Amino acid sequence: MNPYITKLQEYLENNPQAEGKAIFKILCEYYMLEHGVDTVSMKRRIQELDQILRRLPISEHTRVTDLVCELCGEHMQESFLAGMETGFRLSTELGLQQS
Repeated sequence: MNPYITKLQEYLENNPQAEGKAIFKILCEYYMLEHGVDTVSMKRRIQELDQILRRLPISEHTRVTDLVCELCGEHMQESFLAGMETGFRLSTELGLQQS
């Protein structure tokens, strides 16, 4: 069996909360866990944001940080799903043109 499929099955077994989610969302979560998404520039920007947020009381710092992380995660997931959809459409169209 393809090692990628095996690892994906292991992920699903170890993450029961993934049950019932659309397959593309599961793929997105798995991809982000396996490949990481933090670039050097992203880490630098996060540090800059953290320095600004340190001026706030800790409760506000935590609320803003949680909100920013949630928004970024949703954006990454939507981008991943759009990329998967575009790739699927492209491969389908190319496949139809070759017939």
